[in-house]
Amino acid sequence: MVILSLSCVWVVTLGMLADVCDLDEIQNGERREGIFSSIFNWGIKVAMSVSSVMAGIAIDWSGFSAALTSQSEFTIGFLRWFFALGPIPSSLPPSTLFAFSRSARRKSRNCVSKRKRMPSRSPDISRFTPEHP
Repeated sequence: MVILSLSCVWVVTLGMLADVCDLDEIQNGERREGIFSSIFNWGIKVAMSVSSVMAGIAIDWSGFSAALTSQSEFTIGFLRWFFALGPIPSSLPPSTLFAFSRSARRKSRNCVSKRKRMPSRSPDISRFTPEHP
């Protein structure tokens, strides 16, 4: 179950990240994928840390004992339901916050492709070249 959830995180959010980068380029005129990627990866690390802590708390609340060869029915049922239904409350707010419609995505991609087809100005590289006396 965890593997399925994590694969959805990587597939869906990376696709959204590309759309956010395109939209940001339209609004600001420059590509800043590095900023968005670093924020995304930091968020993933925080989420992994929080989920590890929550898993430890759930194991503690369930009455799990490593010394026992078989766990009680309550322990097994609690852990099963906690790990099956626990992610639902945390996944609802992001799914409503990041609704990015197809028409908005198509509009942003068209705008970016038009900008890429325009002739670009040649950058001023004089500040990067060493001065010769």
